[in-house]
Amino acid sequence: EKLELNFANCSEITDDGILYIKDARKKLQNLKGFSLNFDYCSKITNTGFSHITNMLASYTLMEELSLKFTYCTQITDKGIIRLQEILNNFQSLKRLELSFEGCSQLTSEGLACLMKSIKNLSLLDYLNLNFQECPKLSDEVLISLKNSLVGAPSLKSLVLNFCLCSLVSDEGVQALSQAIASLVSLKQLDLDFGADSNHQDKNITDAALDSLNMALHNLGNITSLSLGLWGCCKITSKGLLHIMDSMRVLRNIVELKLCLNECTRITDDGNKAFIAPFENLRSLKSFTFQVNGCQEITDQGIRFLKEAISFIPGLTKLELSVSECPKLTEQA
Repeated sequence: EKLELNFANCSEITDDGILYIKDARKKLQNLKGFSLNFDYCSKITNTGFSHITNMLASYTLMEELSLKFTYCTQITDKGIIRLQEILNNFQSLKRLELSFEGCSQLTSEGLACLMKSIKNLSLLDYLNLNFQECPKLSDEVLISLKNSLVGAPSLKSLVLNFCLCSLVSDEGVQALSQAIASLVSLKQLDLDFGADSNHQDKNITDAALDSLNMALHNLGNITSLSLGLWGCCKITSKGLLHIMDSMRVLRNIVELKLCLNECTRITDDGNKAFIAPFENLRSLKSFTFQVNGCQEITDQGIRFLKEAISFIPGLTKLELSVSECPKLTEQA
């Protein structure tokens, strides 16, 4: 049995309404898949969230779980800790998706506890965590996640969104990279660490990309890679060179997406870094490259990119976004 419920943007739903869902467990004895979307239902609190977790607690054979509570800003660590308790009993779980984007009261302490429960999910092959714009989250969360993910035997897809988590720094990404290096079954990696321009002192730097590069060298089976680094203004062309270096071993990659919007230290040299690695990417079908607001890129940078793309005969989708790059002319 599988149950999917979508109440996104139903802003009048309260904790009392969730009680009706809780009552459904009387009729669903063998639930193995559960998807619940309460995005932007801002009246839901820890009480309502506890109704959901209490209902789920009885389904210990759950294989797929998706919970979305984007901008449910009244949910706090108290609710998350209860979720951690039930995940410890979900030994059959294969797919887990959690979205608490914009839940500004969540802290590193609460999320670190949740990350620990993932270690017990030995059958997990898909993990998607969205904590975008949770400003109290720090490297502690990624370090805890690293300890849970190291050597995860079945994980094939890892999607993490910590965009606009201004306390996350190189230290957290470096810790996470250690875990990623051990995920030998991984085929999809999607990471977003876009920065908050108001906290530029904490932006991700080239050092984080160097550690990620070393991790990717162990993952020759990856077919899809997406990196979101929007607004990380301390990243330079050297950082892009680190990522391109990993392309030398990622010969099976089919889809590549790099978002470097407003990484203002990226120059033409960054685009030049594509040329040699792209000679190896014979399987690449889709390439997205976003450098909006990278004001040092010139026509020469576009020429470098054109040369790199010429090595990929099977490319069927190309998305190049270079708005607000004032040095580009019609020659580009």
